[in-house]
Amino acid sequence: MYDAILLDLDGVIYRGKEPIPGASHTLQTWHSNGTPYAFITNNAARDVEEIAHTISSFDIPCTSQHVRTSAQAAAEKLAHDIDTGSAVLVLGGEFLRSCVESFGFTVITPEDRDWLTQNTPAAVVQGFGPQTTWTDISWAITAIRNGAQYRPTNPDKAIPTGRGIMPGNGTFVDIVATFSGTTPVYAGKPEPTMLTQTIDALGATRPLMVGDQLETDIEAAVAAGIDSALTLTGVTSIDVALRAPQHQRPTRIVSGLPDLLEELPAAEVGPTEARCGSASVKVEAGVVAHDGDPLLAANAALAYMHAHNTALDAGTLSGQL
Repeated sequence: MYDAILLDLDGVIYRGKEPIPGASHTLQTWHSNGTPYAFITNNAARDVEEIAHTISSFDIPCTSQHVRTSAQAAAEKLAHDIDTGSAVLVLGGEFLRSCVESFGFTVITPEDRDWLTQNTPAAVVQGFGPQTTWTDISWAITAIRNGAQYRPTNPDKAIPTGRGIMPGNGTFVDIVATFSGTTPVYAGKPEPTMLTQTIDALGATRPLMVGDQLETDIEAAVAAGIDSALTLTGVTSIDVALRAPQHQRPTRIVSGLPDLLEELPAAEVGPTEARCGSASVKVEAGVVAHDGDPLLAANAALAYMHAHNTALDAGTLSGQL
């Protein structure tokens, strides 16, 4: 059994403004039996109190102590790497500024133009902020060219809005990185920083990361060296999951959080077949043919992928989950 559960939010706990069925029951069960859990989000703009309030509104036990954001992770990582008390240029919202300031750094903003004209901050921390301007970005570029470290919170290139998909923090980071000629050092997923910081804080030795995206949640778990569960309640289909490269390959596939309340039967893997509980798969030319429960069969196929280090075509599992 796992001694801590780390969870993504959108696609795992809720989808847009609607709760995902079974999430509340599962979290209430973990809360009742004393299983530690934490919510891990790349969102650097929202205050943890606001995020906790949203989660609680879905009848899930949650306080700000259960929430970990890339803003907090970036500030903590910076405190490990440079002297506290140093001046740090922050692009982003009020919560990001407060996180950086909480570690003893002197926060500089693009409005401090007289200071920036005469000095170079030790680092630039950049998170999503809808009010970020060309001038803000140009000050970040100048500071980095002059020797400041570049520490953006997260690489997400797009965010959902009421008017459709729009540019996210990663899009603006790309501009700064291109014109400053530097490689950003992220704190958010898919880097393992947020996960390892949370694991340390919880004192966990066998944690599980649960997410719906291979390229952020699962990749971060693999990078952190911990088990992961891909839930099919979000953006990833079984077809995509079984094609995952090794660095984005989950430990387990679930149809939703309630599946995690039950132990998964141990898989048995052979040269061209695999079994998980009552379900089995046969693999021919990389294509899956399954028999039995589709979810158990998907986990049999996943075990085959791990054992043979290969991606698979979902075959008969396509559209079944």
